[in-house]
Amino acid sequence: MYPPAVWELVVFGLLGAVLGAVVNWGVVALRVHLPRPFGPWHEPPEGSRRNWGARLPIIGWWLLRHEESIHGRFYWVRPLCVELAAVIGLPLFWYWSRLGGGYPEEWVALATGEEWSRVWWSWGLFRFIAGVLLVLAMSLATLIDFDEWLIPDEITLTGTLVALLIACLGFGGPLPIRSDTTTGARTIVQVIPVKDPTPRPLTLASPGDLRWTQAEYWGNRTASLGTAIAIIGVWGFGLVQKVVTLRYGVTKGIALMIASIVRPARRTKGKRKLPPRKMRRDTYWFAAITLIAMALVLVAWARGGAIWETTLSSVVGMGVGAGIVWGIRIVGSYAFGTEAMGFGDVTLMGMIGAFLGWQPALFIFFFSPFTAIVVTGVKYFVSGETQLPYGPYLCLATLVIAVKWQFVWNEMAWYNLAMMDGVLLEFAVLFAAFAGLALVIAGWLRNLRTRDDDVGEADTDG
Repeated sequence: MYPPAVWELVVFGLLGAVLGAVVNWGVVALRVHLPRPFGPWHEPPEGSRRNWGARLPIIGWWLLRHEESIHGRFYWVRPLCVELAAVIGLPLFWYWSRLGGGYPEEWVALATGEEWSRVWWSWGLFRFIAGVLLVLAMSLATLIDFDEWLIPDEITLTGTLVALLIACLGFGGPLPIRSDTTTGARTIVQVIPVKDPTPRPLTLASPGDLRWTQAEYWGNRTASLGTAIAIIGVWGFGLVQKVVTLRYGVTKGIALMIASIVRPARRTKGKRKLPPRKMRRDTYWFAAITLIAMALVLVAWARGGAIWETTLSSVVGMGVGAGIVWGIRIVGSYAFGTEAMGFGDVTLMGMIGAFLGWQPALFIFFFSPFTAIVVTGVKYFVSGETQLPYGPYLCLATLVIAVKWQFVWNEMAWYNLAMMDGVLLEFAVLFAAFAGLALVIAGWLRNLRTRDDDVGEADTDG
């Protein structure tokens, strides 16, 4: 391993300042509800004067303190901290990556310069780039979610397409795992007894990557292409605004859903003759994104080999990541009678799964309640608020799992997944069923308690 030179850290520090400014610009540009855009990219408010230094990262926000009377007290502190964090964080990430961060420690300690150079230029550099892009997207999503309790589709859908493009081009983006943590065709008995720290990419079949060498494995057959297209199709269909109800029966419910997509209801009504109803503009946009994603999958299928392994793994990761949160959203909304999670959380988790794979997506989701404790505690200390959107929890959990992936995978994940290998799908379905039942029971108890409280208040008033 070769530590980076000082000039490299300086260059990445300057680049971090630029990326931090991009994040702050994106937070303002993609806002939906908050009024009065602010920052050095917009015209100064009436009565305010700016000099050239206001456009400099970090320093500019300090110079813009005099606009507090317009934008609010200490409005400049958060964007300044964002750019400071980027200036410090990007060089640290580069330093960590160049020293073999994220790869098996045993291999890092024994690898020769030639071995590390080969891994770095074929894998490590692209992992670094993919990591920067993922953190950039998650930073935008987190800050906007804090402000408006929503995550713009421009962030998550673009990020998902970028993840699929990286996989389709054959860049080495997957997380590394030890070679001896791949168990072979089916059973834990086939684990290599001698520890082999040589890194290999995580795929959807891990911890059974040797399946890719078997012609009968479904990932090598046309069925895998159909599965990938279906996952993307369902993902794209979920993005479209529509009316979903079974109040009038299944047949009429489906007809109503299709009609709400093709000919959505008007927002205004009147006696004058109105033009025919047309599909929403964003429906065309979502359809275009879905078709682009399908095209990337088709290109990867045509190229085959490791590129198809990586792309199929990315698509399955997207499906699992989005599917978990989507299922919780549907069941939770039904159980509690209110929206349990925004659809932005669904697309966010889908983007994370597309970058990292389905195995990290599982651990990220189940680890997010612990990061929720940390984020809620910090928010309460700073502002006294305890209610927060779910997106920041997922993003912080992603950072923790990605940085500590070798510990998570080597100490817990691969062995337990291998033990459940033959019944993993059945276990996932059973767990989802129990989780859904628990949410329904919790919602029923909550509604029952609410009715009892209302009855008690009515008796008291009587």
